[in-house]
Amino acid sequence: MWHVTRNNKNTTSELLIDHFHKNRDSSFDLTKWAAKNIPETKINNSKVSEEKINTILQKLCVVSKRNLVMCNCGLVEIVAKSSGVQERRISYHLIDDGRCIQCKGALKTSNRSVLTVPPNASLSITNKNLLSKVIPKNVSTELENAVRQVFQQGLVISRARNTGVATTIFDKKWNLDPDIYHILRMGLLIKSIKNEVTLVSSRRAVRKMDIYYRIFGSLPNHILIPKINIPSKIKKRFETANPIVLLIAIVASISWKKNSVMFNHDYFRKAEKKKGEHLLSTLDKLPKIHNPNEILLLNRSAVKI
Repeated sequence: MWHVTRNNKNTTSELLIDHFHKNRDSSFDLTKWAAKNIPETKINNSKVSEEKINTILQKLCVVSKRNLVMCNCGLVEIVAKSSGVQERRISYHLIDDGRCIQCKGALKTSNRSVLTVPPNASLSITNKNLLSKVIPKNVSTELENAVRQVFQQGLVISRARNTGVATTIFDKKWNLDPDIYHILRMGLLIKSIKNEVTLVSSRRAVRKMDIYYRIFGSLPNHILIPKINIPSKIKKRFETANPIVLLIAIVASISWKKNSVMFNHDYFRKAEKKKGEHLLSTLDKLPKIHNPNEILLLNRSAVKI
């Protein structure tokens, strides 16, 4: 999680950049890239105190019994449908032909005590002010459906296996789901920032924002960028490209109506051929962004090359 502060003449904007999932690209160092290419920017790998996380969990959670479907290695740990709580983790393709994809072991059912965020069917996300925080608007329906599910069915946040993150509440140590722990840290960081915050992440993060809203009761501005598929034949060139060339090609690839787009190799090649002032001129022609919603102006039709 990276906290980026950029100072302009009249405003200070806060940007949180995060993937919200585990498939991080270690070959791309955001810290070095932003420090070099974004003027007047400060970047911190932000930390939040464990005490604050424990306080939230103490107020929010209850201990309950659930039937869990599990494998031997701990990768699969989902709530059985019969217990009344639908576990979305099953959609992450952890199971193949009734077995864990990692240890290949058969699944078994175990009744265990778990840390649970209880249902709250009285809450909803029909408030237009909340949905207006989500950019682009075409993902808001997916968010509404996800929120409805977690509010009506509840959420198990502990895990039997050692996840590397834990909390001690109700006189017991609980291993926490890493994704939910990460959301807690993100939310507490957002709450601690005085300026308006904009969160930037992949479209997959919409599946986590329902949990964020259930825990914190609000949403930050959130720009959900389409997945950009990069052909393997240009991956090395992509990773070492001039940042301005890369930015132009990425903007030329984006269609905000789609969840997934192909990287625009044609514009990438054209931008690579431009040098110095000609390249900067192409960049200067892109629309200037003054608020989160104007990010939608950055799309393939905006690139003049």
